Parts: sequence; C-alpha cells; structure tokens
Amino acid sequence: MRSLIMTMGFSLVLFLLAGLRAADAETVAAGGLALTVDEAGRVVRLEVGAKDVTAAAAPAPLVELADVTRGPDFVPGTRTAGDLASGLELAFEGLEADASVTARGLAEGAVRFTCRLAGREDAPARGLVLRFGFPINAAGWRWHDDMQTSRVVAEGQTYENVRPLREWPDLPEWADRPSLRLGSANRNFCTVLTGPVGLGLASPIDKPCIFRTSYDASQRRLYLVYDLALSPDTRKPNQWTFEFDLYPCDPDWGFRGGLDVYYHLHPELFTNHVKRPGQWMAFSKLSQIDNANEFLFGVQWGAPEVAYDDKLGVPSVVYLTHAGQFARIAGYDPETQPLPGRDRLVETMTEAFRRTTGEEGMFPAVALFDAQGHPDIRKTQAYGHIIAQFNMAPSLPYGKLLLERAAQRTDRMRAQSGGALDGFGYDGLSTGLNYRKEHFRHSAAPPLWDPVAKKPLLNNHFDSCAFARAAAESFRARGQISVMNGALHASFFVAPWLDVFGAETGLRISREAFNYVRSISRHKPVVTLLKGNFEQVYGRDEIELFMKRSLAYGVFPGFFDWFTSALGPGGRYWDHPRYYERDRDLFRKYMPLVQTLAVAGWEPITHARSSHERVFVERFGPGGDDIVWLTLLNEDAQRRATTITIDAAALRLDAETVACAELIVGEAVKPRRSAGRLELDLDVEGDGVRLLCLSTPAQAAAWRLAQARDAVERGIQMREVDADKPPLAVSWHPAEGGAYLRESAGEEQRIVLRGDGHGRQSAWQWAMLFQPEAAPVTLRVRAAGENLAGKGPLRVRARWAWVSPGFSHYEDVDLDLPKGTYDYQDFELTIAPAHPVRAIHLAPEMGADLTGTLRIASITLGDRFRDDYVHNARFSAWYEPVPRAMRDRLAAETQALNGAIEAARQAALGDLSGKRARDLLLGIGARTTALRQWIDREKAADGCRRVLRDVDTVEDHVGAALLAALGLSPPELEAPARVAVGDAVPVRAVVSPREDIPVRTRLRVEGEAADPHPEAGPGGWSTLRIRNSAQAGDRVKLLGEVLLGPEGRSVPVRTTRELTVVPPLEASLASLGRSAETGAMTLAVTVRNNLARPGKARISVGVPPGWQIPAPQETGLQPGEEKTLPIVAAPGRAPRAGRMELSIEVVMGEHTARAAATALWIPPAANLVKNPGFEEGLTSWGGSGSFSIDTAAACSGSASLRLDNAERTGRAQVSQSVSLNQKRPAPVLVRVASRAENVAGEPGSGYSLYVDIYYTDGTPLYGQHKAFPAGTTQWQVGELVIQPEKPVRNVNIYLLLRGMAGTAWFDDVAMMEDALPAGQSAPPSRNPGGATPVDARK
Repeated sequence: MRSLIMTMGFSLVLFLLAGLRAADAETVAAGGLALTVDEAGRVVRLEVGAKDVTAAAAPAPLVELADVTRGPDFVPGTRTAGDLASGLELAFEGLEADASVTARGLAEGAVRFTCRLAGREDAPARGLVLRFGFPINAAGWRWHDDMQTSRVVAEGQTYENVRPLREWPDLPEWADRPSLRLGSANRNFCTVLTGPVGLGLASPIDKPCIFRTSYDASQRRLYLVYDLALSPDTRKPNQWTFEFDLYPCDPDWGFRGGLDVYYHLHPELFTNHVKRPGQWMAFSKLSQIDNANEFLFGVQWGAPEVAYDDKLGVPSVVYLTHAGQFARIAGYDPETQPLPGRDRLVETMTEAFRRTTGEEGMFPAVALFDAQGHPDIRKTQAYGHIIAQFNMAPSLPYGKLLLERAAQRTDRMRAQSGGALDGFGYDGLSTGLNYRKEHFRHSAAPPLWDPVAKKPLLNNHFDSCAFARAAAESFRARGQISVMNGALHASFFVAPWLDVFGAETGLRISREAFNYVRSISRHKPVVTLLKGNFEQVYGRDEIELFMKRSLAYGVFPGFFDWFTSALGPGGRYWDHPRYYERDRDLFRKYMPLVQTLAVAGWEPITHARSSHERVFVERFGPGGDDIVWLTLLNEDAQRRATTITIDAAALRLDAETVACAELIVGEAVKPRRSAGRLELDLDVEGDGVRLLCLSTPAQAAAWRLAQARDAVERGIQMREVDADKPPLAVSWHPAEGGAYLRESAGEEQRIVLRGDGHGRQSAWQWAMLFQPEAAPVTLRVRAAGENLAGKGPLRVRARWAWVSPGFSHYEDVDLDLPKGTYDYQDFELTIAPAHPVRAIHLAPEMGADLTGTLRIASITLGDRFRDDYVHNARFSAWYEPVPRAMRDRLAAETQALNGAIEAARQAALGDLSGKRARDLLLGIGARTTALRQWIDREKAADGCRRVLRDVDTVEDHVGAALLAALGLSPPELEAPARVAVGDAVPVRAVVSPREDIPVRTRLRVEGEAADPHPEAGPGGWSTLRIRNSAQAGDRVKLLGEVLLGPEGRSVPVRTTRELTVVPPLEASLASLGRSAETGAMTLAVTVRNNLARPGKARISVGVPPGWQIPAPQETGLQPGEEKTLPIVAAPGRAPRAGRMELSIEVVMGEHTARAAATALWIPPAANLVKNPGFEEGLTSWGGSGSFSIDTAAACSGSASLRLDNAERTGRAQVSQSVSLNQKRPAPVLVRVASRAENVAGEPGSGYSLYVDIYYTDGTPLYGQHKAFPAGTTQWQVGELVIQPEKPVRNVNIYLLLRGMAGTAWFDDVAMMEDALPAGQSAPPSRNPGGATPVDARK
C-alpha cells in the first residue's frame, strides 16, 4: 500500500521537473519528494513529505568518482553545463571522465536518476567507483537490513547490508569461497531508512551491475556506490549508464513499505505467468505414483513423460542448462591421483562440450579465462572430476544455440510424445569471473576491476542473466515458462526473467532466506525440494515441519533426495511409497492451502502486527475472491501467546462483520472489534504455524466449497487418466514398457512375469541399508517356473551402491533363475561387499525373448544388522484399481456430487443463511453417506481409496460451510494435551446446540496407546482409557465428529486433537545456587501430577557424603498440576568441593518418579575467579559493548553485572582469563547465575556462559557454552563441566549477550579444577525414611 505517498500530496502534484531555481539551484520533485541541487552540483536540500531531512547535514556532492588505479580518494563532480531535466553535465578534475545526470519525476511518486559515465574512448581500462550521495540527518532513525531486521541509527556508525561477492555464487558447494578481490554487493535491491518519514533507494533489477548502499552517520549521508571498470573493449568503449530510483515510503512499514512502492514502480518485473501453481517434481514419473494428482504437482522437472503430465495438467519443463559443465577424465582416479595438467583438462572439457552440444569448438568459444588468460577449469567431485563455467551471453555460440534448440525441442517433443512442452529449467546459471576481453562487447553489464591483477573482468553471472532475459522473452511469447533452481542464493537481477523460483534446501529454511525470495518473486510461485536422509532422519514430524514453515510464506514444499544427489543412491523420496503414503494426508492438508496463498498473492505490507516479537505475520491477498489470508510463524521452540492487531479498513474489510477462521488447528477465533480494527488472541505452539482466513462468512463458505469441488474434480480426472492401470504391488515399480502381472494363491499374492509376446518385463525397488560397516548381504528369492525357455536374462539383479567422500560407486550382481518348469524353490545369493552398503536396487527381470511364466512369491534382503530391508517383500500390499463393475456408477455419482457442491457454492454466495443453501449442504451429506455405504457393501475400500479420501475432504469443507450457514462456531475437543499411562481421562466434543437441526457427537481414537472407543458417560463426557502398555512419548489422536442434520442426510464436522502420553508422575531436579553466607545449596525440585485425579507426593532427596540429608517433604497435587519446591541441602562435615551428584525420589500412591542431577559446589576458597560477584565493580574483568555494574539487582551480595543491547546487532560481553598451567588434564568446572529481561534473538550461544580453553601446547578448545533461555526470567544457574584432552594453560570465561536484544544480569561466577576425572563423583545417599515402594508397572 502507498498510503504515505497519497497523504503526501500524490493527488495534488504527481511530478514537477526543474523550474524552482535560486542562484542557479534547481529542484526536482515527485509526489512527496523534492531534491535541490546547487550550482556546484551538490545536494543542498532533500524534502520527504514536506519535511526537510537534510537539517544539520552538510551539502553533499550528488556524484563523486574515484579511480582505484590512482588511489582511494573521491573527486566530486563539478557542474559544467545543463540541468537535471535535460542532463546535468559534470566533470571530475584530473580523472579524464565526465558524467551526464538526469532526474525526472514519475507518476508513481519517485525520482528516477540516470547517469551516463564516460572516459576517453581510446583510454586504457581502469577501475572506478561511482558514488551518489544524499545528505540526511537520520540520527535515531532506523536502517532496515531487510523485512525482518532493522537497526537504530547511532552517531558515528555506518550501516549497510552487503554480502561478499563470490566467484560462483549460485553453487552452494562453493559458498565458503568468497573472492577476496571483489569486495561486496548489496544483499537486497531495495534500501530503506525510516524515521518521521520513510525513504527508499533502489536499483532496477533488470539492469545488472554491482552496487552497494550505506548510511554513514558520521557524515550524515546516504550513499549509493557502483563498482565498475571502464574498458575500450565494451560495446560502447569506456562508457556505461546507470539508473536508480529515490522515493518516499511509509515509515510505519519500514522495508516492507519500500518494497510496496518498488512493486508499483516496476510492476512488469513481477508479473505472474503461472496461474495454477503447485509443488515441484524432479525427474520421477508421475505415472508411477498412485493417485499422483492428489499431491498437487505444479511443475515436472525433466519432462520424463510429457503426454501423461498433460493429462494431469502438470506443466513439464526440460532441463536446459546448468551452473557449469562437468566432465570425467578417462583413466583418472580422483581419490588416488593428482589432477592432470592444463592441456589434458582443456582437451577433456572441449570434448565434454562437443558431446553436450554436438558442436565443434564450443568450449574454446565460450570458456571463461582466468587472470592469467587460461581457460578456467576447476577440480570437483560427485558429478564429475572437473567443472568449467561458460559464457551464456545470447550473442555468443552457447547461448545462441540453446535459444535455437529450445524451439526445436518443443516441436520434437510434441512429435515424439504427443505432449506439449511447457517450458525450460535451469539448474542454476553459469557463474564465475571472466577476464576474457573479447567477451566484453557481448556483455550487457559493466565490467569490474581486479585490483590485484590490475585487469578488468566480467561477472559472468550477469551474462547468464542476459541469457535468461532473452530466453524468457522467447518462451513467454510461445506460452512457455522458465524455472530455476538455486533461487535462495541467486542474484535478484535474474528474478524478472524467472516464472517459477526453485530451491533445493535443508529442513529449516531461514526466515531471512524466505524473506529474500519472497521480495524478489512477489506473486510468482516459489517451489522447493527438500534434500536429506529420508530413510533415517526425516520422518513424518520433519516432513510436516517443513510443510508448515513453507506454508507461512506461501512457498510450495517439495521433496527430492540426498543432500548431494550424486552421493545419495536410492535416496529419492518419490521412489519410496512407504514415505509418501505415510505423509499423504499431510499433502492433502497443506498443499491446497499453499496453493490458495500462492494464488491470492503475497503482499509485503501485512496491515497486521503481532504483539510477540517471535511470532511473525505474512499476508496474502485479497485476490479475486476478496479473502485476506494471514500466516503466523512462531520461530521459538516454546509455545507463544500473541495478540494480532489487524487494520481491517486498510484491507478493505468491514471490521464489524468480517469473520475469522483458523485453518491449521481448526480452533475458533473470536476477534475483538474496535474503531476499524480487529484484535485476535492466539497461542502458537513451538515451531508452529497458524493460517487465518479473514472474510465474510459467505466468502469463506464459498472458498470451502470450491476446495471440495476441486478435490472431487481431481479424483474424477485421476480415474479417467489411470482407467487402464493394472494392480501394482506397493513399492514395486513396473519397468517402462514392461508391467508385471498379479496372481493370487489363497490369501497370498504373487508377482508374475509372463513371456509369449509380452516383451521385457521387470519391477524394481531401492532397498535402503545404510550399513554401519561392510557385512555380507544375502538376497533370497522364492520363485516357481512354468515352461520357461529361450535366450535372454531371467534373474533378479542387485545393483549395490556404496559412497566414498566424493563419489557414489555401483556394482551389479545377478541371481540367475533356472529355466524350465519347477515348483516354488528358494534361491539365494550372498554379496560380500568391501565397503558398507548404502542401498541396493533390486530388479526381477524376464528378457523379451523368453517364453513361459515366472512366479515370484518373495524377495528378501538381509544382513547381520537386519533380517530384511525389502518393503512389501511378499507382495501382500497392492494398489487396487476401481472394480470394473463399479466404474460407470462411480463416475455418475461423483459427477453428481460435484454438481451438488457447485450448486451449494452458488447458493452460499447468494444467501448463506437461507433455507436453500442449508438444504443443499445437507443434501451433500446425504450423497456422501450413500456413497460410503455403497463402497462398504461392495467391499471395495482399497479400489475406491481415493474416492473415500475425497469424500473425507468434501465432508470437512461442507461441514465448515454448514456451521457458517447455521451461525455456529467450530466444535471443540475438551481434553488434556498430556495423558498419563494407565489413566482414565474425561474428554468430550462440544458444539453449540440448535433447536431446528439435530446435533450428535461421537468420539474415536487412532493409535495403539489408547482404547479405540471412549466410553460414553453423562453430560456429553466420555472416558478415554490410556493403556498400561503405552509408552511415554506415544501419541494418541483423538477424533471428534459432530453430525449436523438428520440420519442419512447429516454432515459430519470433524476436529482432532493430538495427545501426548506421559508418565503418571514426573520429577526434575536443578540447582538454584549456593548461599554465600552458609554455603548451603538450594535445589529446585519440580514435580508434576499427570493423572486426571489428585494425589499427595512424598519427596526424598539424596545428597553426597559430607552433606546433611534434607528431611522428606510432602505436597498435594491437583490433576495436571506442577509444583516447584525449593529444598535446601546444607553442608555437613568436610564436604568435597566440585561436582555433587544429587537425586530425588517422588512417590504418589502407586507411582514413583526419580531424577538425578549434577550440581557444582564451588566454595569461596576453591573459586579461582577474581571478583566473582562484582562487589569490586569491574575489577579483573574486561569487556566491550554496553556493560555496567548494577547495585539494584543481585543474586547474592549487593551487585551484579548488567549487559544491555538495544538492538539484536548488539555485542555486549565481559571476560576474565584464569591461569591454570596444569601438569596433567583435570576437569574444569564453571558456573554462573543469570537472569534476563526481554531478551530476544535466535537461540544459541548469544546469551550464555561461554568458555574458551587454551592448552599448554598452544592449541585451543573453543566454544564450550551453557546457553540461557531468552525472554524474561528469574535468577537461574548455568554450569559447565569441561573434560580437557590435554593439560590446560588458561581458561577464558565470557559472559555474553551477543546478537540478541534486551538486558541480562550475571552474578556469582565460579571456576575450579576438579580432582576427580569426568564421570566420577561420590554417589548420593538418601534418608531411609524416604524409602517407598517402586511402581510395579516399571
């Protein structure tokens, strides 16, 4: 929104140009911005919203130039002629260069500057720094690094947000190798300063160049700097032109306000060309995934089966180019041999380019040259032995060839497959540095200067951006799209020419990365591919976490393979049905929501704010349906409560009538309404996401019904496309063109390979072993043959793979099966690997020339670590097709259901609360009930599995729409979040009753930890029984169903709640520190009653010898109550300093809980820290940042250390070094007390007790730390036990508050050497009076 621009007189004067002159000064203005330049070419005044922001700031030269070949000094541009309207001519004394600068006001409220910089046409190349300066007194304003981070401008500081330039910036494999020669460039294209007003400064992202912005508070100037070289070899010799915009923006929205204005200045750069986006599939065939369109794929990378993708409406893109050409050197072993010489490398790479392009001389024409003039070829791994970047400029042979062949490939694909190719994909774009002068004239970006080699060079990625531009213009004209991998790391200069932004990622994409890719894509779809270990690390919880975090930014979560694809044999997610079947319901839940947000469109200004700084808000829409969507992301591990304040008027919502629904958890949200604003109170679980729908009830109901309709339509489409698909054994993929058959023998199922004209037949599966060490693997096959004859293979091929640090290695081993006729026999083959096996590709196969029948009853694979690694080894699970006898009726029933849903949607938009809408919604309930009953009678649940899932979706959405029609809130499940082993827990589903419509409820349970059907009781309550066999950590899924309407026409409204099984009684123990006066230790004993009934707990404490045993204590606990009791342990005779082993035993009825802890007892005599309690001020301590002594707060004594950071960028700390000079290693014990107030920032070592150790041999042990929780806390103790490997010379103790905002206090620092080795300490003894029976179930 551009509310500030509009209030600044946008409606009065959109722009003014030159004409306000005084003493040859001139002013250029647009909207709320006015800039005055005097006769000397200096900026003397800058007004934003009628406020003079130059007050107390000295005039600044508008343009300055430095010739880095001569020195670092800038020469101001002096005015020689002209004006800003037609061209202000400037000269730079002694630099043999001049500039012409124009400034013009735009209707959108910005001033656009254009600067042509030129030197003598035949002058030699040189490096220059071109700088624009604007005097601004921004003390106390905020510098915005991006959407999430801003800093208060302080006197004497310089503010910027830059990244080191990298030679190959789009390749994560080289992310740790910045080129030290090239300096830095802006992370974002938009720079924003805000105070009483807001000011934006931005470079157009369709004109690549290297630029930096900064605010220098000491000079009170906002700078824009271009790094470049002028060269006689460029298209225009020794000349280049630059452009940027200066504009006002809304100060209340900071960086987001600056982005919003930029999007309105350059709408053409952010046009979305993909109207129905979805998730990203890489290479796997959709035809081999059961009910593939259920996963909402939106782009198929690799186009393996274009015609099939077209039937599903999934755009197919082919792999067009990538970031670098890989090559393998014949006869070369990279793990034992040195890299061959340059001539061999050039010869190998030349041949690789010839094979790839089919063209002679391609690599010599497009190779990048290094500073010595040689082709730049680097050693690599995984995908090849060497890699070379190349110049993709569209006027050079490689880029030209790709553009020509793109059209040819489109035509060829249509002719070969009958399908339409929808676009092209870039696996990154070529990058690198290019010193090759004959390429300069082909570049659309200015060269850079290498101050070490003293030569000009090209940032080759900018030429790749030029290729992407030419390709996008060509593709879009043909209705095709472009997709690029690497968007999270990519330059924003490629963004205008991408239609889909892709990124291979890890599990937790940072918010900074999300913010960046959203800022450069705006409404365009962003898709990801999660990389990692799906077999051992990423389970269902991790998949859902990835989906939820992606949803928060309207980004499509996708799933691929190993961290480095070439090092992950068998690791592809979509090759394993057991992965995606486990997660299928998550896809059905989250993918339609992501698609909804993507279609609505991300907007930078949210018009909604969260009261908790760790709960972040994003907005999508309003789109064509006028619905506004808000996502909330809690970055903390702890649950956070927040109040969301929404400016309804700014979102064009009626604050008095707008309804709010939460769609992830499904909880009721009741806003408070006041003066055009809404306030919503929400709890967001740790790492949680909430999705809010803001709309009228009718709009929300219509959206719900559209979702139901779409689900049914996709099911109809899938059944039509796969009408002829045969039954398939789960996890056994049919080979292309060679599907296997099925045969039943009683309850057992067989895979059948049959000759006689059926062609080659095979199936395949990856078995994932991850052997910890090499061990024999036995393949066992049980099979029978009938009249098997002919030439060709009859076997089970096992292709086993192992992985070295740089490469994957494969070896094929065949278990040959006999021909002829024979009954079922067991065949066996043992693989004796020399390396640990990662995975084995299993493929039973019958050659095309064989006749007869092979029946396979089982295929197993085992070793000494596991009996069997094969999924569905005995073919018991099958994907059944819809029974043929049901197909016609099912098609008619689902079409009729779809029509009924659309009729209800139209009625809801007309009069949601009217009788017609209600009757139509109840009619859908009648249809779904009848459909379920029919499928059940036919015993066709497996064949109709998709229909039943779609019916669930329909009922969920129709139920929500019916609630809205009836004016009812969603039902709520009343149940505790934690349930105890063996307990009987009261639960119920609650919904407001209606006299005019029957309402019934029922409950059921999923999971083995509880009885499946809660027992009904009075008052709508039921009893949920947790089984005695349940284990702590088990999950119980409680499902509540409210049936609205009469029998046979009721619509179910479902709600779920996941309950966590916990022990009946829990206890924990922690140290609260030592009394300075008595030496006594105060222990915090926490006990929690997890039962649904009250109890009395008896607590016994165990302490080591030399300590007085505390008397047992008793306390009453209500259901679910947690209490923390302080218990004092006093020293007795001669207690040993050092580690104390403490224990507690808590008994409540038949239940017992135990806990133990190690505390440090460091009496004053043993403490090696000087001035440990800061009673002597800062004596013996040194520090940096904002630190002081606070005599109003202390854990003990009368003083403590206080660290303050006003911003998260603050780095407050103090430290002390303690000399030990150990003769032999001995444990080092360190402790400190700390408390926090409003500490905020990323969890980690930023707020911590931090210790570095230096050994007597000079080597270090860095980073031992105890982190404290952020937020506001009472005094707490942090302790470290460090076991050094070698004798310690000295220990550096740091008390830190770095990278976090807020205030932290530290007190009672202590350190000592422990005489006992780590792991040894005196065991605790307990008061015999505290002995109690042990829980029999344990």
